[in-house]
Amino acid sequence: MNDRFPVQAVAACVALGAFGVALIGAIVAERPAHEALASALWALLAGEVAGLIAAGVLAAALRESMSDYRRTRPIPTLDDSGAAARGKRHRES
Repeated sequence: MNDRFPVQAVAACVALGAFGVALIGAIVAERPAHEALASALWALLAGEVAGLIAAGVLAAALRESMSDYRRTRPIPTLDDSGAAARGKRHRES
């Protein structure tokens, strides 16, 4: 499994969502086009920054959780006979 988390993709989605909400809100409020676009662009920038911060925190928490999980639940290795080396031996009948 790849440990990379798509921080930039999450930030872009948050930014586009903020842009859309600001633009629709300005249209509903019947603001002039230049004001609507200006506020939507500011929301886009703020959403990008907020998305980068939130996704960065989420990526760090996910990375820490996965490393803790791997540390506490290691994958058992096999010995020469093919039995798990954790203490369980293959019984020959």
